[in-house]
Amino acid sequence: MTDLYIHIGTPRTGTTVLQKHLFPLIKNGIVFSKVAYKPSGNLINNSKTQISADPKEMQKYLEECKIKSDFVPEEFVRNMILSPVGGYAGESYKYKKYEPIMLEAINHLNEYVKERFPYVLISSERLCDTSASLACFSSHRYDIQFPVYPLAKLIQKSINKIPIILVCLRDPISYLTSKYFRTCNQRKQMGERVLTATEYIQKQVTLENRAPGTSSISHAIHSDFLKDLSKVGIVKAFGFKQLLTCSHLFQLLGIPEEANIAFSSFPRENKSSISDYTKSSCTKAIVESLKQIGLYKKLIDSKIYE
Repeated sequence: MTDLYIHIGTPRTGTTVLQKHLFPLIKNGIVFSKVAYKPSGNLINNSKTQISADPKEMQKYLEECKIKSDFVPEEFVRNMILSPVGGYAGESYKYKKYEPIMLEAINHLNEYVKERFPYVLISSERLCDTSASLACFSSHRYDIQFPVYPLAKLIQKSINKIPIILVCLRDPISYLTSKYFRTCNQRKQMGERVLTATEYIQKQVTLENRAPGTSSISHAIHSDFLKDLSKVGIVKAFGFKQLLTCSHLFQLLGIPEEANIAFSSFPRENKSSISDYTKSSCTKAIVESLKQIGLYKKLIDSKIYE
């Protein structure tokens, strides 16, 4: 593998536009990307094939892929890398069962791509969310850290390659407001009650206090988040406003030898029907909650990008 890029979003920073419109235009590399508006297990070729999370079945599938002449790399990455690392991130006993299989899977993928493509791009904003932060629960479940961390470590351990982590950061308050509304929609789809903006912050702070670096608050503390990411990869960070006005997206991402494409050339995605008054009220509630908890100044002082 010449270069391996992991694009993690963050959520609410134009990720859907990149996944839906930009990444399919890549000519030189190979892309394994979450499909816009679909669960993170679905990749860019929209394949329906998916194996269960049983280690024995995964091992059997891995052995079959090694001898298949019609090996499908998109399905392989979803089944053997993104799905298990997303569902079992952390130090839990469940995750340990998957580590040897995933190390072998990453090595097999490396053997497949290294003579065919100059770079690999993996994209999923689920890589920087836990199941608890995503749905805004008060306690962590099986995954106790963002999946990008174990994935980057597995890549280094398996093929001795340091991944390049692409991350877009947004003004902390604007980000948390946007993430709050997105979480409300997700909770509705799950049959969970809709939270107030104050409750949202309280729950995310509870997650952060129990396991630092595992909540939406983590993304909003720019300097700390980038420092943590730099421990497992080479970080290529940029701001949300910088992305919106960019005339050469691949250059901004650090991906070489692709066409000059501006963000403004793509249609807007995830259009909001929320009124300005509601947005303003929720933003005020979020700011007040952060001040009461004692986090507001930290978020502002750590801000690097708009």
